[in-house]
Amino acid sequence: MTYETTKQTRETRRANGQCRECGRRSVNGGAFCTKHRDANRLSSRRAHLQLKLNALNAYGGALCACCGEKHVEFLTIDHVNGDGARHRRKIFGRGRAGGGSNFYNWLKRNSYPPGFRVLCYNCNCARGAFGYCPHTAKQRTKVK
Repeated sequence: MTYETTKQTRETRRANGQCRECGRRSVNGGAFCTKHRDANRLSSRRAHLQLKLNALNAYGGALCACCGEKHVEFLTIDHVNGDGARHRRKIFGRGRAGGGSNFYNWLKRNSYPPGFRVLCYNCNCARGAFGYCPHTAKQRTKVK
């Protein structure tokens, strides 16, 4: 079976409410039956994690440049110039299509360009919301 034939079969199955892989009834109108849905989710998660690890390693490794956080689940890629939203709109258009795997793929396709760094989610959000990170601020906001 050629690639085109396989692709046509999968598209026909999907259109008929069948699993793309085996032809059984798909779950909730999706593309897969229960068995293949779970396998596809696991495969997608592994692929996403590998993309993320490659991006983190390209920008200095799995370590927050601000606070030293090492848990990969908390780490993100930060636009050094603080223009992340504008940059994502420019390359992906409006909407939420510019995060996660799409962004990691873009970095990979563009040979991991300069202007990015690894930050944990807390440091990244603080820099976006306040313009600084509390870990490095000389004067912190005090709650009364």
